[in-house]
Amino acid sequence: MRVVAECDTEGVWVGARWPLSEHPHLARAVQTRRATVGELNQLGPVLREINRSQQVAHGGWIPVSVDGELHGVLAIAGRNRPVTEQDLSRCAAIVEMLELALTNALAHQRYQTAALMTKPPNQIPSRSAGSGFDGKAGASVGAASTGRVKG
Repeated sequence: MRVVAECDTEGVWVGARWPLSEHPHLARAVQTRRATVGELNQLGPVLREINRSQQVAHGGWIPVSVDGELHGVLAIAGRNRPVTEQDLSRCAAIVEMLELALTNALAHQRYQTAALMTKPPNQIPSRSAGSGFDGKAGASVGAASTGRVKG
């Protein structure tokens, strides 16, 4: 499993990749599907240096799941202070809204797919007809995306 990093508006480390084994807090959030917080001194050497250079010493990770499938993890960076339970609670509310949006998008995708399969071939709209349906659904979430993991 690999992690895709996306950082803040400063644009640092967007698209960087590293093994999940380098990030024990994130690995725990992925494995347990539960929010977790912690200090970043246990990270692998590359990640420790990235966080040190960004003055991040503490973080929080909240899994984003729909119907038992992990779609990503929202990461919270604590610059100059630990991530608090209040921070985690606020971000958990955002994750709940994201999960609802993903649920709706995935249901819409299933509906569109079913509708296309029940139409005769000569009545299926082409992409150039502006149907807007491309058969893809997904999300880029926070600082980490692990892809979909059944659980």
